[in-house]
Amino acid sequence: MKDSNPEHKEEAKEPVGRPPLFSTHEELEKMGKEYFALFEETAAPEERKARGIEVYENRPTITGLCLFLGFESRDAFYRYEKKPEFQYTIKALRTKIENVYEQYLTTKGAAGAIFALKNFQWTDRQEIDHTSGGEKINQMPEIKVYNTAPPLAGSEDSVDVPNKMPVIQQSETGKTE
Repeated sequence: MKDSNPEHKEEAKEPVGRPPLFSTHEELEKMGKEYFALFEETAAPEERKARGIEVYENRPTITGLCLFLGFESRDAFYRYEKKPEFQYTIKALRTKIENVYEQYLTTKGAAGAIFALKNFQWTDRQEIDHTSGGEKINQMPEIKVYNTAPPLAGSEDSVDVPNKMPVIQQSETGKTE
């Protein structure tokens, strides 16, 4: 039901919270390219420092990218990925950094790269799927036993023993008969 009282006019609501850092994915992509350009061979370390990036090695990082783009945390950066218009761009930027870490796997002392890649959901363990098409295997395999031995005898008398020796019986007194 609509309120017809002129005194109850809706006031314009002011936005709550910090305004978005980027209004379009193109803006975000441009800034991301600027960040990666700082790590090309032609970029001087002084240029990076002037942009507020402390560089200890010549490679981009997620945290460095977040700070360069103006995010206060990695979480804020990842929340931007949930916005459909920024999803592709954020994934592409993350994949570029993941690629850098992956290249470091072939160098000596790659423990840091391994640790970083685990944050990209990489695993360094073997995973064995004990299922069949997503279904658990519960059926035992069929085992067939083939008997190649001669049939068992029904009694001692039916056993054919060559050179049958005479049976010696003992009497109750213990004498042999």
